Amino acid sequence: MADLAQVLSAAGLPAELAEVLADADRGMDRGETYTDSGDLRRLIGRPPATLADALAVALRS
Repeated sequence: MADLAQVLSAAGLPAELAEVLADADRGMDRGETYTDSGDLRRLIGRPPATLADALAVALRS
């Protein structure tokens, strides 16, 4: 599989930005952005939308 940073660079992104984005993608793959803290719910004052609900709303627009 091609390295994401190389693909992004080939698409015209600066190498430094491509590496930052590729590193963020690797972190998400490792679960580094997962949290079940409830912070978002408290911040926005309601349960966050599920992916399915968000897509359904977007497709109706």
